[in-house]
Amino acid sequence: MGIQQNMADMMRAIKRQRGKSMAEFSEELEISSSTLLAELFLELIQLWGEDG
Repeated sequence: MGIQQNMADMMRAIKRQRGKSMAEFSEELEISSSTLLAELFLELIQLWGEDG
């Protein structure tokens, strides 16, 4: 599965779990949407490295 698909899956999981959009979730965390995406991307890279 590609990184973009993993990110999309993570965002859908967040939305389902919290019932919030990415913008609402990033606002709750008091970070920008781009920072949230960057953090998710870095987390995926780390997880991907652990699998390989």
